[in-house]
Amino acid sequence: QPIQSLNPYMGATWTIRARVANKGTMRTYKNAKGDGSLFNVEFIDEDGTRIESTLWREVAEKYFDKLEEGKVYYVSRAGLKPANKTYSSVQNDYQLTISERTEIEECKDASAEQLQNIKPKLHVTKIGDLPQHLGSRMLLDVVGIVANAGPLGSVKRKSDSSELMRRDLTLFDQSGRSVQVTLWQALASEQGAELDKLQGDLPVVALQGVRVNDFNGVSLSTVSRSTITVNPSEEDVPQAKLLREWFATQGGKTDFEHTGAGLANNGRTSLGGMGGSQQRF
Repeated sequence: QPIQSLNPYMGATWTIRARVANKGTMRTYKNAKGDGSLFNVEFIDEDGTRIESTLWREVAEKYFDKLEEGKVYYVSRAGLKPANKTYSSVQNDYQLTISERTEIEECKDASAEQLQNIKPKLHVTKIGDLPQHLGSRMLLDVVGIVANAGPLGSVKRKSDSSELMRRDLTLFDQSGRSVQVTLWQALASEQGAELDKLQGDLPVVALQGVRVNDFNGVSLSTVSRSTITVNPSEEDVPQAKLLREWFATQGGKTDFEHTGAGLANNGRTSLGGMGGSQQRF
């Protein structure tokens, strides 16, 4: 069953075949009802559609070692519920509920190979619409033109004083707004170096899985699962063609109003695009 076709009214008669695209660390919690453990897992199917699940208590203990990032599984007898988009990092209206009755088996036949190179579908957010996503954990996809690529720099991580490489970009799109994007670690040193060389040509980039924060009102920041495609093909990213066609009508203009203009940082301080929230690498 394609993930995209799932809804809570189908009952539990469906089975999906999906790759574990991301698995979080096991965490513990304590509240009035007691304590326990939990972790998040993100699945992706052959259509590039993703869905997330949070496993709790005994179910988390049962599946944490069994579910391995990169492996393909059949998941059946699971439930669905509306996703809490304040906390979900995946763009899907629903999330899986995995319980003791859920059956998860590894797919070991040749069909598993079909899912190894599947990339998530792009759900592009216009730069002008980014302020609507402040306060959400959801990771967004953005396609824009690089107006400027700054130099490679570094900051010290507060927790252990280690050096984190960073580079800032300025992007704009056909919404007529611009935004600062902070690249971290390998994305800053590798793709960032490529963009530094190409910036005079105003390359198009497709950013997948970036987080909105309130640095300078609104900005974007990469996380450990973020990807960048430089000058994507129009076949892979149709939005790139539309963006190039729009830019051809702008007379070479690259100085667009910042999408966070007039927005305050709500009293929080941010470290170069970290946006007051903890950055994970």
